[in-house]
Amino acid sequence: MEDIKESEVTEFLPHRKDALQVQNAPFGKNAKRLAILAKKELGGSSSDLAYKKDIDRKKGFPIWLVLCTLSSTVGASTQFGYNTGVITVPAQYMRAFYNESHNDRRGSYMNPDAHTWLWASTVSVYCIGALFGALTAGFFSNKLGRRGSLLFSNVFSIVACVFIGISKFVNIYELVLVGRVISGYHSGLINSLVPLYMAEIAPTALRGFIGLLHPLLMCLGILGAQVIGFYMFNGEHEWPVLLCLPPFLASVFQLVTLPFCPESPRWLYMNRKDSDGAKRALVRFRNTKNVDTEMKQMEEEYEKESCEEKMGVGRLLYMVVFEKPHWRKPLLISCTLCLGLQMSGINVVWFYITDIFKQANLSDSQIAVGTIILGSLNVLGTLISSVLIDRLGRRPLTIVPSFILAVSCVGITLCTRYQSQSEWLQWMCIGFIAVLVLALSGGPGPMVYVIVSEIWPQAPRPAAMSISYIVNWSTNFSIGMFFPFLSNLFGEFVFLLFAATMFILGMFYFFKLPETKNKTFDEIADFFRKEKQTFYEREGQNHINNHGLKYSNCNVSEV
Repeated sequence: MEDIKESEVTEFLPHRKDALQVQNAPFGKNAKRLAILAKKELGGSSSDLAYKKDIDRKKGFPIWLVLCTLSSTVGASTQFGYNTGVITVPAQYMRAFYNESHNDRRGSYMNPDAHTWLWASTVSVYCIGALFGALTAGFFSNKLGRRGSLLFSNVFSIVACVFIGISKFVNIYELVLVGRVISGYHSGLINSLVPLYMAEIAPTALRGFIGLLHPLLMCLGILGAQVIGFYMFNGEHEWPVLLCLPPFLASVFQLVTLPFCPESPRWLYMNRKDSDGAKRALVRFRNTKNVDTEMKQMEEEYEKESCEEKMGVGRLLYMVVFEKPHWRKPLLISCTLCLGLQMSGINVVWFYITDIFKQANLSDSQIAVGTIILGSLNVLGTLISSVLIDRLGRRPLTIVPSFILAVSCVGITLCTRYQSQSEWLQWMCIGFIAVLVLALSGGPGPMVYVIVSEIWPQAPRPAAMSISYIVNWSTNFSIGMFFPFLSNLFGEFVFLLFAATMFILGMFYFFKLPETKNKTFDEIADFFRKEKQTFYEREGQNHINNHGLKYSNCNVSEV
């Protein structure tokens, strides 16, 4: 292929803004190579990135990207999943310990209501801790960096392991509750920090796949908790080891490996104004010295956000209401995605799955196998979505499974209502539960962690993710607290509440959720910004672009 002349590039520049213009540009066979050149030398758009998508895939992951991804997900995401799923396995032994400890120290056993309330508190305080973890994740990520915050979060994990681990030996059950709060706080932190770090270190063409590694390893953590709980540490005196040893080892792994990983280039450039450090980090992540395009993209985004201070949750909410109307839609999308994750009915399914299996006359060993099969479906669905996300996009993997979830909840309601009339309906109910698990893990469940981290500009991203996960954890806590009352009020029809919610959310995603596949952070931010622009604002922006002016949120100046 002959060299591309400078005059060709100059002629091409007006046509590089979108794919259709590139295809129709008057260059004949040279259109695609000019588009690739524009991406390489001048900073291209999403259409240019699409041309190089397959090339980027064939190169594979650079070693530092692999190391950082493994350290973040194996060291943190698996912990989050493990701590979420492990508590139901040793429940009977822990409740017995509570009663015996109370009797040894106070001379009497608890009354049944107090015993039930104490166990419910053990489960629910985890969500309260996670809520506060999500609330403070933005602060730590801005102050310490993405990698630095992940390293710091391990302090809470190790302290939680110590409290829970010694509780049985010192015969103080209150230490378990303290440990659960601290463990929840750690989970709230890493559930915000890992997706944030993954989104900022990943290449654009692979951002979806890398972003889904967090929920994938989280599902593996849940499955690991089930396997280890049922088949390894399943004795009456082994529950402290079950709850503490795997999370402790995961923290040690991260503390050993993560210090060798680079910090987020975007945080270095846009928070610390360290362009040299950002470039060094990009060179290591991309395994190439040719990172000028990404540096240029960060520079352009920084210029547009140069007057936007790094903000906390309160400041973001104020700006959404009074100063930044184009942030309202991203905030609504982020919160509804987290709402859908909890209102899918999945937490209720996991909580009551043992009772459902018993109604189908399964033995204890069969119940263990059935629970592990559902956990495996959870992993399988996330694995499928990680393969499809950069091919099909985010929208179809969010919208279609949302409607499947609504149908599954209706099916569970009908089967539960009439299962006494026929034995096969009990098995059909289990089938609908399997479909629900597969649909959630293959769609809205993991998409939350990708989309929420993609649709925000750099400055408000940590605070926006904190708000989203506050909605997630508060909804989780509310369902755990109020579902028994709703179940008593509505009976088996309570699942229709989840069905209606998922149908409404599916319609909302269909009309309001944009596609972010192969788009840079700046392009996504521009999409929401332009949606809220008035006619006169758009005309003013066109005037700026047509007259060779440089635009930022703060001022307009000649180039």
